[in-house]
Formats: sequence, C-alpha cells, structure tokens
Amino acid sequence: MIINQILNISYQLIVILTIIKYIISEIHQDDQLPNQLFNILGSLQPFRSQFCQFKFENCIQDSSYADQLDNDCNIYSRLRDCFRSLLDETQCLTIQLKRQYKQAKQNEYESCGITLSLESINSSINTSLSFKININYLTRKPIEKIKVVILSLRRIITLSDNTIQVLNSDNLQFISNIKLKNIITFAVSNKFTQGASIDMCVSTKRNKLQIYRLDRTNINLIHEISIQDPLISIGMDECGILACSKTTYFTYRPTTNNDRRSTGSLQTIFTSHDPSIIACFTNIKPGEYLLNGPNIGITTTLEGTSQRTPMMFISQPNDFIYSHPYLLVLVKDYIHIYSYLDDQLKQEIPLKNCQTLINISEENRNNILTNTRDSIYLLESLSIKEQIDQLLNTYPLQEALTLAENTCPSIEKHSTDLLILSTKKRIGLIEFNAMNVIRALYLFDDINLDFHEIMLQIPNFLPLYSPWPDLDENTKSQYILLLNAFCDYMTKRSEEFSCQSTDEIHTMLVNIYLDEVLSETSDDNEQTRIKLQKFLVKSNSYRIQAVLNRINQTKQFKRELALLYGKLNDFEQAFQILVNELEDYQYAENYCVALSHDKSNDDRKIVAHALFNVFLASLDKHPNEITEAVHHLLCNNEIEFDFIEILKRLPSQWSILSLKDILLRAMRTYSYIERSTKLKIALNRIQNEKLNIKLTKLKCSNVIINEYRRCKHCLQQFYETSCIVYQDGSQVHVHCAKQLN
Repeated sequence: MIINQILNISYQLIVILTIIKYIISEIHQDDQLPNQLFNILGSLQPFRSQFCQFKFENCIQDSSYADQLDNDCNIYSRLRDCFRSLLDETQCLTIQLKRQYKQAKQNEYESCGITLSLESINSSINTSLSFKININYLTRKPIEKIKVVILSLRRIITLSDNTIQVLNSDNLQFISNIKLKNIITFAVSNKFTQGASIDMCVSTKRNKLQIYRLDRTNINLIHEISIQDPLISIGMDECGILACSKTTYFTYRPTTNNDRRSTGSLQTIFTSHDPSIIACFTNIKPGEYLLNGPNIGITTTLEGTSQRTPMMFISQPNDFIYSHPYLLVLVKDYIHIYSYLDDQLKQEIPLKNCQTLINISEENRNNILTNTRDSIYLLESLSIKEQIDQLLNTYPLQEALTLAENTCPSIEKHSTDLLILSTKKRIGLIEFNAMNVIRALYLFDDINLDFHEIMLQIPNFLPLYSPWPDLDENTKSQYILLLNAFCDYMTKRSEEFSCQSTDEIHTMLVNIYLDEVLSETSDDNEQTRIKLQKFLVKSNSYRIQAVLNRINQTKQFKRELALLYGKLNDFEQAFQILVNELEDYQYAENYCVALSHDKSNDDRKIVAHALFNVFLASLDKHPNEITEAVHHLLCNNEIEFDFIEILKRLPSQWSILSLKDILLRAMRTYSYIERSTKLKIALNRIQNEKLNIKLTKLKCSNVIINEYRRCKHCLQQFYETSCIVYQDGSQVHVHCAKQLN
C-alpha cells in the first residue's frame, strides 16, 4: 500500500516538472524575437539628425506592425520600409542611410528565402549504372561552347581550343571527318533544310565569316565573307545573321547563288564608341534582335530599321537574354528582369559573380540556366496563368490583360481565346466591385458575359451558387405570342430589329430589277429603271463585279454601266459615258454630288476634278452646252474644288465677265478657309490659356500625402511623395496614371 502511494506521488511529480519545463521554454521563445530585434537595432549607428532618429524609432515602434514581427523575414522587411521612408527626407539622405538600406534589403532577401527559389544544380551529373557514358575529349582546355541539335540530326557541336568537333548525341562518339580549326565562335540556325541538314555560321581567326551546311556525315562550305575585325558573337536564324565585334554590330543575309565566295558584305547597323560597353545581343523573334547600347537596349531588324523605342536599363548590362515576354539582364551582383511589353523592371534577383545566361525552352514555359564561379542555378519561370493571377491579386489589371493578349499572336483570335476571355471577365468583375461601372460594362459587352454571373457578384442579391429556377412554360408561351404580335411593328419602326443588309439580298434585288426592265416594253420600264438607278447609287452591299458582267452583255444599260464604274472609283470612265455617249450633263453633275456624299474634302475634290477634266476634253464637240455645264458645275456649292488649279486650266478665250460668278465663289471659298483657320487658332489659344490657369491653380494648391492616403486606381498606399493630382482633387500613383491614360 505504501509503495503504491509512493509511485503515484512520483508519477505526479514527473508530470508537474514536464509542464513547468514546457511553460519556461514557451516564455523563452516569446522573449527571443524582441531580444533579437533589440540586438539588431542596437548594432545600428544612430542618425546625426534627431528628427531622423525620432522618425526611425516611431516607424519601428508602430503598433500596427507589432504583431507581424514574428520572424527574421518580417523584421528585416520592416527595417527596409523604415529606411526607405527616410530616403524621401532630404536632411536624412546620407551615405550611411544608403548603406543601411542596402544591407537591410540584402538581409531581407536572405531571411525570406529568395535565394531558395534558385534551384542549385551540382556541377557533376550522376547517371544510373545502366546508362553511364564517359568520354575523353583529347584536349586539356575546357569546352567553351556547346550546342545540341536533336531534331533529325542528333548531333552535339562543341568548341574547344578554337576547334569545332561534332559528336553523336546517342553514344558521344566523334564524327571523324567533321572538324574545323581556328574558330572563335559559332552559331547554328533553327531552320532545317531538305535532306536532314542544318546551316552553321562560324567566325575564324583569319577574319573570315563562313557558313557551312552540316548533315549526318559531312560539312560543306556554302559562303565565305572577309571581315576587318574578328567577331566575338554570332546569332543566326532563318532570316539571316547578326554578329558583333567588340564595338560594332553587323548583319548579313545569305544569297542563293552557287559561288561560295560571296560578293556581298556585312552591313554595319550600330557602332558603340564607348569601350566599356560590352557588345552583346539576343534574339527577340525571327529577324529581330535587341542590341546592347549605353544603358539602353536597341531593337533592330536585319535591315537596320526599328519601329520600337529603345529600352531603358537601370544599370549597364553585362549580358542579357530574352525569354518571352521578359528580358533577363545580367548586371553586377544582380539579375534584373524587365517586361518587354512595357519596358518596366519587374524583379531583382541578388546573385553575385553571375557569368552566363542560357535559355532552356520547355512546354508552356522557359527556364533560365545561369552559373557563378562555383555553382549552377536554374531559374524556373511561373506559367502565364500564374503570372496573371498574381497581377490580378495585386491590382495591375491592365498589365494582366496585356500579358494575356500577348500570348495570342493573332488579333483575330482574341475574341475566342479562353485565357483572354477569362482574364477580361475577372478584370470586369474586379472593376465592378470597385464601382468602376463604365469600365466593367465595357469589358462585359466585349466578352458577352451572362448577366447571371454579374448578379452573383452583388452581395445579398441572390444566394451564391444557387441553381436558377426553371422557366414556367405558360409564361414562356405568353412571351412568345407577345413577341410575334409586335414583331412587325419593331421591324418597321426600328433599324435595330430589322434584318441586316447582305450582298446576296441586294444582288438578287438588282437582278430582279434587270429582269423586269428587259421583260417590259420601253414605255413601261422607265419607272423601273429609275428605281434601279437610285438603288445602284444608294446601296453599297451588292456585288458590283457580278452586276457589271451581266450589264455588259447588252448595250441597253449605259447609264447603269456608268453608275457601276463610279462605284468602282473609276470616275473618269463613268463621267465619259454620261458626258460623251449619253450627253446628259445635268445627270453627270448630280451623280458627282452623289459620289461626293460622306467623303472627305480631298476625296470630294478628286471626284469633282474628274468631271471637270471630262468636260474640258469634250469642249470642242459641243462648246456651248459644255461651257454652260462647266459654269453651272463650278458654281455648285455642294461640290468642292481646288480653285487655284481650276483657274489655271480654264480656256484663255473665256472673258472675265463670264467668269464673274466663278471668281466670286473662289474668293468666298478662300476667304472662308482663311477666316475659319484664324478662328480655330484663336479658340485653341483661349483653350490653352484656360488650361494653363487651371494648371497654375493646381500647382499652387497644397496636397497632403501620408500613409493613410490611398491611390484612386489601385487602392494602395503612397510610399513616395510624387503623385498625380486629378481635377477632382484625387491622387493616384504616377505609374497608375501612365498605365490607365
């Protein structure tokens, strides 16, 4: 009995000691983070300015962030934010602050595990025992460049000790009769020719640019070009070759002649006079490259032309590579990732002593292989869908839509691409929730969104994911009867509900008119011909060539033939038929007015001058009638003329008295043009003065920016004092205003 009591007491004592130990460890762990933050702050040097020190301490002790300082990542992130807020103060901007900000940023990257996103790859590759290949390369120098050509050839091209050798990719055995010496660098085309062969371009020590054609067993020289300076880098695709020396970029398009010593030469497209700029380039798409310039990237074609503005870099690149739609730029101790769509820096990866960038294309994504002195890293890119999700979650909506549209190269397929449609739908719903109704409705109409999905986004309007009730068949039949009852009324009264005019219907109607005219007598078909002529002038939907072929079968429809030539913009031929063959001058003038309808001033002048030229050419046949028709034409206010040209071409025998009305209209026309131009300039000047007054008032007004202010567009806080102020007094970020305007 006593022994059992002693055992129970011992067991209870052990349990109590265990609980006390656990409580002490929890208390010690809770005190560890404040002590760690205290040690970090204690190691920092105080600021000379009391204002800066006071602002920094208040930033650290902000109660709204106290519960977030639970690990090293959040601590260093808060330090970086506080240092960044001090950089905006002029009196706090010192070299010490810049160093502390940079160190806090580096510590944040390390503690938050950003370097863990780079998957380190061992330089030695271990293969399984069942498949292990070793090869002696027969040279003591390392391999400088290697290119694998798997498709159809299954070859590996290597460059070592200025010698190119080709291996079989299946067994790594050398191809004995393929060997090139004195080679500086080489490039392989991505286009296969007939007979399982591929083109390869090399730069030799003898200042030669040579193009070879490589097949399974042989290599043949196709072209050879003499150059002045040795080329250090070459790029080749199906459009041509781009190469560069230390300071100059060249392009070359191979010819198709049989002479292997080509008579062509390299075309210089860009020369850098700064020797500190490293010459490098990357291929954007077939025939288009990005060249390295002084802190800019220059887009160019093989012809040396560019339709794109230069891309601005924050730091001078040492190398870069394009991975759609991003440009990875290698600078000192960092890899900068720019978006090629808007030329903006999207990400900065700290990586010291980075040397090369290699693009590894896979299905639906591109991975980048990079190396330092002792490590190899693999940069895995997110899929386009994941990138769009991140952008939509952080509110750069237009950037997400641009990224989605760029994945579909064909503009015609934008209306059917599922990724673009889903992105527009999500952006529209986000804008709808943010009360940007006009923008949301525009996107909803663009993708023909079902209104049920919009109603589901309104809180407490409908149960979420509730099934839609079935329609009552009796009510449905009543709706159909009402619709049929008012169908005739809607068709007659509203063009919105009428049938669309199509070329088949209009062409059929023209043929019906022609059949009626041919079947009726000359006395009865005059009214039908007038209707046909009005329809030919008014309609733009019938097939002109088909009607023209039928009318040409008979000589009865000369007036209709002239109308069809006018529809084909052959105004000279149309007016010649009306003036010379039919001699109907008034109808020619009326048709000139009809052709000038809904045209620009320049096009109206072209039509009027065509009729004027036909009248002048026929002046000798009927001088009196043509003279009267010309006077009536030039005095018609519905027709536009260039009177300076008209007055030069008028017959010299016409008297000034007969030209009185024409000269009066010419003077009034040019006086009106001059006065309207002066009035337009005056109105623009007044408008500019009003805008300058508004701008001055905005500049003089005070705008308060603090941490509680939020951007009107992205609803995020302001971290800098620079902003854009709208006329209603609202503030937005500078980058938000650029994207939305």
